[in-house]
Amino acid sequence: MIKSIIFLLNILVIIKLSDAGCYLSNHTMTEDCRFKNFYNFGSSAGDKKMPADDDHHERVEMPTQFKFFDKHFTALYASTNGVIKLVNENDRFDNVLDLHNEFYYNSVRFPIYNHSLIAPFWTDMSPHRKDSHTFYRIATDKTTLNRVFREVESFMPSASSFGPEWAVIITWFQLSANQHTRFGHNNTFQLVISSDGIQSYVIFNYGPLAWPNEKVKVNVVSGYNVGDNERFFEMAESFTPNIVNLQHRSNVNIPGKWIFCVDGHFLKGEPIQKSFVHSGEHRHLLYILLILIILIGINSLVSTGLWINVLMRNRSKVGPVLQMKYNKQLNESQMNLTQDV
Repeated sequence: MIKSIIFLLNILVIIKLSDAGCYLSNHTMTEDCRFKNFYNFGSSAGDKKMPADDDHHERVEMPTQFKFFDKHFTALYASTNGVIKLVNENDRFDNVLDLHNEFYYNSVRFPIYNHSLIAPFWTDMSPHRKDSHTFYRIATDKTTLNRVFREVESFMPSASSFGPEWAVIITWFQLSANQHTRFGHNNTFQLVISSDGIQSYVIFNYGPLAWPNEKVKVNVVSGYNVGDNERFFEMAESFTPNIVNLQHRSNVNIPGKWIFCVDGHFLKGEPIQKSFVHSGEHRHLLYILLILIILIGINSLVSTGLWINVLMRNRSKVGPVLQMKYNKQLNESQMNLTQDV
């Protein structure tokens, strides 16, 4: 009986862990577990929505300078292709178009000279589906900035003095690879950049990544590029189908979340990027464990049932035997009592 109770409790715990983190999505207005790491996004969060134009860019003026290693930028161009380019007020829009024209609208491996880029998921994407959107906003509210600080400070020891003044949040929602929309495979991911003028941090949040795959064969780059052909970071999964595993992996032990310091202030002994943590890539192991516990529980229940069955079947035999032993002991006690008298 005790084994059976423990078995049921284990199942409840595992089921609870599997569903942990679900919340009411601001975009879909339904319970959704896919975006638990995301900052609020969509119209209800006050986001602007980019037009559903192929290779579209929009300029976003940052409230204060964004320190990107030894460079300082005042604005960025956000692209529907999963990448942003950092610029200054005198940089022309043509310079941003050159990024795509130069590479025929395809992503390329880092480093790239003369382009300062941050790319959570850079490839040629199609925003034409009715339910596909690219959202963005500048957040200056305390709730968002406090969350940025808590997330960064929790995993970056040198960020204790970080006082974020703003955050640019860009969300690519349900986008398909260009020329592959017929397959209905969509990706959702988010970029958060924040600074206090001295320290600067970048957060990548990944929701469901359904492509690239066997049908959708495209090259994707994730990381950042300073633009001097020397300083850059590229995810190891870039240009491989394994790029979809970013939704399960992390460098801060939260599946699907990646945090990077990009101002170059790293303390001695603190690496530019912490070691990768394979947080949820092997989620199927959880289900294997669940199956094993179920099998053990079934075995316990069967064993208990067999024991009870044997006990019930032998009850008619056990009763007379016990009665005979009782009568024998009673007779012996009476004889001893008689002898004593």
